[in-house]
This record gives sequence, C-alpha cells and structure tokens, in this order.
Amino acid sequence: MCSKLQLVESAMSAVLALMLVYGCGHVHCATVPRNNSTDVLALIDFRQAITRDPRGFFSSWNNSVDYCNWNGVTCSKTHLGRVRELNLTGQSLEGQISPSLGNLTLLKILDLSSNSFPGQLPDLNRLRKLQFSL
Repeated sequence: MCSKLQLVESAMSAVLALMLVYGCGHVHCATVPRNNSTDVLALIDFRQAITRDPRGFFSSWNNSVDYCNWNGVTCSKTHLGRVRELNLTGQSLEGQISPSLGNLTLLKILDLSSNSFPGQLPDLNRLRKLQFSL
C-alpha cells in the first residue's frame, strides 16, 4: 500500500513531466528559424532594384535585423517567416518593381503608393492571396 507521501511524490513527478513536455514544446516553437529563404531573397532582390531612398526607409533592411522586423514588412503569425504585408507607402522611393515580388506567395497586402516606380508592373500572378494593392 502506498503512503500519502509516495502518492504526492508520484503526482508531483507527473506534473513536472507535463511541465517539461509542455515547456519544451514552446521553447522549440520559439526557436524555430524564421528564415524563409524564398521570401527574404525576394525582399533583397526588390531592395536592390530601388535606386533612390531619400528617407532612409531601407536602413533596417540588413542582416542584423530579422527581416520580419524590417520597415514595411509584416510576417504571418500562422506561417512563420512568410511575408504577409509589404507597405512602402509615401517613402518617395524610386526604381523598378522587381519581378521577385511574385515569389512572396502569401502576400495579402502590397502598398507601393506615393513612390516613383516607372515602367510596367511585373507579372505577379503567383500572388493568389493578394487582397489589397496600390
């Protein structure tokens, strides 16, 4: 027959085991790399086609900052590391719109208004989730 102390120890061990399993699951999720190479490469390619950035909008677009925290970039909360929104409105940017934007396949919002992007809009047919574009 088990003593009360043995029952308490057994219950505490079970709780500790559950806490470890639960906690480790969350630690693992928090440390999953967010680097989606397709999305980050598309953003870098887009940035390289910009010839003028008078307000320094792209100053955060560098390796020391996670690309999901770059100015104008919002990543999905359900698809880690995938770009959901690109908002570059009113930055007086000049250059070309890179066709690589078409690789941001989970992009829902694209706002390039109040900038100067001459020429034709590249093929963005792969942006099937796009709901708002200026």
